[in-house]
Amino acid sequence: MLNANRILIKSLEGRLKNVCMNVLAARTKIGSNDYQRAKQFAAKACIIDEHNVEARYIKGFCHRNLEEYSEAAETYRQIIDIVPGSAVAHLYLADCLRNAGRKEEAIGYYLESMDLDTEGDVRELARESLVTLKESI
Repeated sequence: MLNANRILIKSLEGRLKNVCMNVLAARTKIGSNDYQRAKQFAAKACIIDEHNVEARYIKGFCHRNLEEYSEAAETYRQIIDIVPGSAVAHLYLADCLRNAGRKEEAIGYYLESMDLDTEGDVRELARESLVTLKESI
């Protein structure tokens, strides 16, 4: 039993190390504006740890910078599945939907983002985006 626990711990340590290395590599690539490569490293981290929110935010950020708004939206939906109360994920999802031309759907996520962040900066960003979006409809 003790040996089996040691093997399990080693396995988990290896997975954690791989996730951390991929996230770090993704951050480094973002620093040099290599969003395509950063997205690949973040995707690897997501495969290793499907609940890693940081890797998903990086992946979504890369999709947005590459103007892959549908893919970014899907990534932010995955974050919301993991962390339903994330006002930031709702805001970013709304931005992606707006940029993909899905303005009516975006409005709902801006409103939800505002509900989740009742007094903070995210609420103000969502409010400003919502005003601008409604003016364009």
